Amino acid sequence: MRKINLLLLLLCHFSLASIAQPGQAQQIKIVNFTVKNQLPAIIDNWNNMPGSLLLVAQKSPATREFKGVKLLLQIKSGGSLICGSNYSNGLPVDDFTTRSFNVNELTGLLSACHELKDGSYTICAQFFSVERLAISNEVCKEFTVETAKETDYSPPTLITPENGKEYSSTDMIKPVMFRWTPLVPKPKEPVTYRMKVWQLMQGQNATTAMRTNQPIVTKDVDNITQAVVSNIYTGPCRPPYLCDYVWNVQAVNREGKPMGRNNGTSEPFTFKVVDKSANEASPPKLVAPVDGKKFLPKDMTAPTLFRWTPVVPKPQEPVTYRLKVWQLMQGQSGSQAMRSNKPIVEKEMLITEVTVPGIYTGPCRPPYLCDYVWQVQAVNREGQPVGGNEGKSEVWSFKVQNNIDTEIDSVFVSCCEKNVQNIYIRVKNNLANPVNIVSIKYKINGAGASIILTPVTPAVPTATIAGNGSQVFTATVKCITANFLKFLVDAEDVADPDNKETEVVYDTLKCICNACDSIKIDVVQKDIKFDANGNINMNTNISVSPKLVKNIKAELVYFEYKPESDDCMLCNKDSKTFGNFANGTHSQEWNFSPPKNLSGGTPAAMTITVPPTVKCCDAVIRWCIRYVVTFDDCTVCNKLICYEKKKEGCAKGNINPNNDQK
Repeated sequence: MRKINLLLLLLCHFSLASIAQPGQAQQIKIVNFTVKNQLPAIIDNWNNMPGSLLLVAQKSPATREFKGVKLLLQIKSGGSLICGSNYSNGLPVDDFTTRSFNVNELTGLLSACHELKDGSYTICAQFFSVERLAISNEVCKEFTVETAKETDYSPPTLITPENGKEYSSTDMIKPVMFRWTPLVPKPKEPVTYRMKVWQLMQGQNATTAMRTNQPIVTKDVDNITQAVVSNIYTGPCRPPYLCDYVWNVQAVNREGKPMGRNNGTSEPFTFKVVDKSANEASPPKLVAPVDGKKFLPKDMTAPTLFRWTPVVPKPQEPVTYRLKVWQLMQGQSGSQAMRSNKPIVEKEMLITEVTVPGIYTGPCRPPYLCDYVWQVQAVNREGQPVGGNEGKSEVWSFKVQNNIDTEIDSVFVSCCEKNVQNIYIRVKNNLANPVNIVSIKYKINGAGASIILTPVTPAVPTATIAGNGSQVFTATVKCITANFLKFLVDAEDVADPDNKETEVVYDTLKCICNACDSIKIDVVQKDIKFDANGNINMNTNISVSPKLVKNIKAELVYFEYKPESDDCMLCNKDSKTFGNFANGTHSQEWNFSPPKNLSGGTPAAMTITVPPTVKCCDAVIRWCIRYVVTFDDCTVCNKLICYEKKKEGCAKGNINPNNDQK
């Protein structure tokens, strides 16, 4: 039985050519065998890809009706058979004159293949007679399998309200503007930013509120990074509700799946409502160590003195001052360390200073840094905060130099010239000990894996900077299409290589460019009207000279709808349904193939959706469009134009909203 199995195994690995016999008449001709250049790794998924596989064959006119003919298909790599069919499991073919074989029929011959590894392959097709003799030409096509790599997006970063923002009750009655940064790099597909706001309850911190409470605000916006929210604060906060809030933003795709690291979610920010008219006591203010203080290791062998001011005015009841010190870890900011790490110092006292020994116990080993933050909170005998800001002082930082202190003094990236960009980085050594620069790396748009900058002059890792000296490093790279670069310079103490430091700096890519100086872009506005649905119809003519134009894109970069009263707005306030072009996006394109001379102009009609309002309400609409022109030599120039139009209701007797408009 084992010999029979071995024989069958060998037969299954015969190639199509090994079955064929020379000198056989060509009864069938494969006239077309279409294979996409790149196919999915899972062969079953080929059926879902239009045009992935197609084979067309013709019978020779001189050939009589045949029987027992089968089509065989095999996949090879590097000359070796990977999988496929032999005569016993080939596709039976009835007599035909011309026949097409679709992807379902062809992949059925590859049932032994489930998934291919990334790489290059050859797929071959051939017909065989009942005598297992080749009766057609063998046709082979090349294709590759490459698994799509998921883009590593940096999640949104919150901007405003800034973390810890305090509003007066008067300010919070007004609508609140929320802003954040977009995903980096910019995705090709549309992005929905889902903003949520939670209200804290007694005994909760921000994390608990987000995990336990229902959001009081959930708002989705498409491809824009701001939202206005009304009625967050509706009056004095009654127990168990606090006047404290936390918010974040999550980026999701059109299917609602998160995009980017951290599940596409930003770090949370907090804000609160305080009665500014109340005569609150001022919380403690930190005095020493001064903010940003740098200690040498020898200075930290003695106990460290912490000092702060008392609560003002002095409360009638006793005040306890609670001091906390946190040590940062790699990749953390001060606020993250305070939120995630356990304090290395916790002391309570009735006076406004204390000495603390043993904060620094030796060289800081990864993942721990020699960076610290500290804060003081004033509480009463029941542990309740005393003073504004929950009795908390500002947060100050200090660090232990650890005998090494480098600084990126300046960085410059030149414009792209002759397909290269020059990079200039000046690094300072602020201490007396010499340091080695062991590597210089960069990240494109601050995301993704670090890229080693090489070659560098002078060469690293052998470059040494003398004590209190500086060194300029230069390099040349191929032109980079990005908004900014993040540079990371790694240094180590010459005497103690375990003593390391990494400095980081960003450089926004700004080029003094004259490529567009000679370009003339004119946008002539023929008319702006409202259609029957109340949307804006723009009838424009765009003329460009003197180069040939490949593409014009209109980008709707700003939209504002300001009714005479908030009562004019109907229930539909979903921003996804207005402030877009008629295609539902913020861009509209006109392509010219071949590139065209547009000095005489080209018509460009656009429709912009407007939110529904009460019919008789006035409104002012403002919007800005960036016209981006791509020329046949790949030069890209743009022109920004802003518009304003007034929509009048019925109060002035107007029944046509296009009357007397700007």
